[in-house]
Amino acid sequence: MSSRRALLLGPRVDSPEVLAGLLAEAGAPVEGLRAPSAASSPLVVGVDGGVAFWRALGVTPRVAVGDWDSLPGGVKDPALQGLHLRIDLSPDKERSDLHAAVLAALEQGATELDCFGVLGGRADHHLATLLDLAEASDLPQVARIEAWDALTRVLFAAPAHGETQVPAAPGALFSVFALGGPARLSVRGARYPLQSDWLQPSSRGLSNRVGEGIATLRVETGRVAVLVPRD
Repeated sequence: MSSRRALLLGPRVDSPEVLAGLLAEAGAPVEGLRAPSAASSPLVVGVDGGVAFWRALGVTPRVAVGDWDSLPGGVKDPALQGLHLRIDLSPDKERSDLHAAVLAALEQGATELDCFGVLGGRADHHLATLLDLAEASDLPQVARIEAWDALTRVLFAAPAHGETQVPAAPGALFSVFALGGPARLSVRGARYPLQSDWLQPSSRGLSNRVGEGIATLRVETGRVAVLVPRD
């Protein structure tokens, strides 16, 4: 399966400067997004008010998805002008704007998703984000899915991903949680390893550490989120 990367941006952004730093750390510097090359550039997706933050960086998203309740001008906000694909959602819906944006990115051929501006904020929104991205990680076309903010990097893993490296340096803190149900997995190269063991959706998996080399995990059943605090 050929890979295509998508960058999804929601409205929970500390500042354009912090966002630019996160994008650079993720290997997607803003300069390359302002003047993309058709062959290799990521698919840029705005999730509701995230469209305005893309615009603040001088980047025009190719796809915008939302009910526009986090844009000052709503459906008539200037940030929504001149887009390649705009998907208007009803405010009366059962799933989140992010869920719809992930599906839209996959329909455009994305296989690797990096999500920004989607963590934190209201506790119910934060939990919904983790559950939606964990669910998406189990879709057959998804090779990798991560979420980033100023405090945490979150990697979502499912059985189809095989062995996955924990994105953390030796000695660094990380946590692994089952989401959406129990998960069976192995964790190697960590202070507290697991061998084909079960995690329930609970605090078990909190505050592990990478050993002297690299830490990896392999999910046999279920879905997990690996949370790595950022310095």
